[in-house]
Amino acid sequence: MKELLALRHAKSSHSMPGLRDHDRSLNERGRNAAPRVGRLLARENLLPDLILCSSATRTMETTALVTAAMECEPRTLFLEELYLAAPDTILDAAMRHGEDCNRVLVVGHNPGMEDVMTLLGLGMREMPTAALAHITFETDEWLLATSARRITLENFWLARSLPD
Repeated sequence: MKELLALRHAKSSHSMPGLRDHDRSLNERGRNAAPRVGRLLARENLLPDLILCSSATRTMETTALVTAAMECEPRTLFLEELYLAAPDTILDAAMRHGEDCNRVLVVGHNPGMEDVMTLLGLGMREMPTAALAHITFETDEWLLATSARRITLENFWLARSLPD
């Protein structure tokens, strides 16, 4: 069984006109939400073996806050290709880099994160900031994940509904 944790970055700031989208950081709401996701992952025993993170500032900050709250530091790759990536690029990154990992956390952006579930046949689901989807693939190899006999949305969490 392979597992994908798809996390949209936490809420970012739009307060600095002229700042490149790639360089926007988290706002206070985002800095409060990301640790809740990390605590959820620890509580649910869903700690990732690998984190794949977009190279954007807001995704890197989200990842740092999530890992601090998980109280572990999985191997993490920051990938330019995940910045505003299409769903097939997101899945391809998990399949290419997941190799010997059972559980991969991808921290990315919309609309790609929402579209991952649609592409996998799991239906359309809105992913507000800091939303997390837990998807399982009935396969032993990441390279076969998208053609797995069974692909299941195990759970879906909104950060705003998680305890502080």
